[in-house]
Amino acid sequence: MSKELKFKQFTKEKRKYTPASQWDSHKEFILQKLAEKTSQKGIIEALRLERGVNIKLRQLKRQIEQWGVGRRNLNRRQRAYIWTVYRQRRREGKMSTSFRFKIDGRVVTEKQVETVIYGDGSDIVDSQNSEGQTPGLVYFTPMAMTGDPVDPTVEDYNRIDNIEGEDIDNTVSSAPSEIPECQGLNQMKSKKCDKSYQTIGIAELLGERSTKSTCEDLQALCEDVLNSVQGIKAAVSADAGPLPIEQRPKDYSAYFATELENRIKYEKRMASLFLQEMDEEKAKSGDTLSAEECYSRWIRYPSRYTGILIDLIPINKE
Repeated sequence: MSKELKFKQFTKEKRKYTPASQWDSHKEFILQKLAEKTSQKGIIEALRLERGVNIKLRQLKRQIEQWGVGRRNLNRRQRAYIWTVYRQRRREGKMSTSFRFKIDGRVVTEKQVETVIYGDGSDIVDSQNSEGQTPGLVYFTPMAMTGDPVDPTVEDYNRIDNIEGEDIDNTVSSAPSEIPECQGLNQMKSKKCDKSYQTIGIAELLGERSTKSTCEDLQALCEDVLNSVQGIKAAVSADAGPLPIEQRPKDYSAYFATELENRIKYEKRMASLFLQEMDEEKAKSGDTLSAEECYSRWIRYPSRYTGILIDLIPINKE
């Protein structure tokens, strides 16, 4: 007995195809709206009202990606990759790392990278990229010291093969390190934590390779910070009147408040990861890992490099 086949009539609206030539006529208009920080929904509305064009959000997103503009979102694996690579390179003393997408070469914005690094890490700690995979991203060392633009063809020269290996770079980067190896760093480790030991000389800390201009810039920054702090103390003093306009210090309060908040989040996160690593190491060693060894490793941990700059600011003893 044969059964009759029944087909349901297609009732959904068919996807509209917009040829590239039609998009080209609106490209300048769309790019202008993007430059004005208009939302994508706002761009769709502007196209409808000003140009009589009706498009879907998915069409606009796809076309923006094809043009290579706009910002691409990071998925969970990509955020884990950024955190893993950034952390590994910090251990190697490479303080500056940038990332870009393989598909179109667009560079991940600094704000996106900072969100990953300074975030709470709740969705990253459990997704550590330990298999050496590159989920659509590659990293490179920005040429910030030379002022040269970043070459988007550096993918084959800066690629990660094994995150847990000894060397994370296939080739030695041509960009100079932002922070040279400190001759005074080993001396800092050997000294005990004494309250009387407050500062270390800038030239001693940065080593013989530091330039005169670098020292002068750091000294100028320290002086500005100290002047600002002293001015604030004078302003809040009960018996102090307002400072003259020409003597008022620069206001660093908003800047340092934001930097301090980000630094606290970062240090807490680094400490949490360090304790996790020590727990794993302790379990592997059969509880033979001593407290002295843990402290020694913490001194060499990446977050300690950021703390070096704090010692550059001299502390006035009352």
